[in-house]
Amino acid sequence: MDAYDDLDGISPAPRAVSTNHSGHWGLASVLVGCLLILFFPISLLVIGVGVQSSYGGFGQWDASGLQLADTIAHITVYCLMGLGVLGLLAGLIGLISGLVRRQPVGLPIMGLFLCLGGLVFSIMLLITVNRVADDMWRMINFQDRRFQPPFR
Repeated sequence: MDAYDDLDGISPAPRAVSTNHSGHWGLASVLVGCLLILFFPISLLVIGVGVQSSYGGFGQWDASGLQLADTIAHITVYCLMGLGVLGLLAGLIGLISGLVRRQPVGLPIMGLFLCLGGLVFSIMLLITVNRVADDMWRMINFQDRRFQPPFR
């Protein structure tokens, strides 16, 4: 028996269990939503630089480079949409956990709204990527028929 286990017959009180389970899920959802919202204008700037380069600003696109850029852009947008769905799921888990455990649900609700806005931005980004890619594929002279637009 250790000297600190029992002091004058008084045992230490048990530690309380952490009660911020919904807050953790809500914070994860808020961070994902903020990431999606911040990524939207950065993506538009990158698309704008790509379009500017197609008009002769930094050199012309060739078919293989455009195919690679189109594939990367679509994969990125689909990953962002998947991340938004996971953020919505984290917000829902936090909301349900908060309601069941009678914990504060402010963070999960805010995370749900931010992830919903981030998903809307991701869908708008997908539409933008599709329109820009279609226009750029029309501009390319298809001398080499090996290259076709991906995701069409």
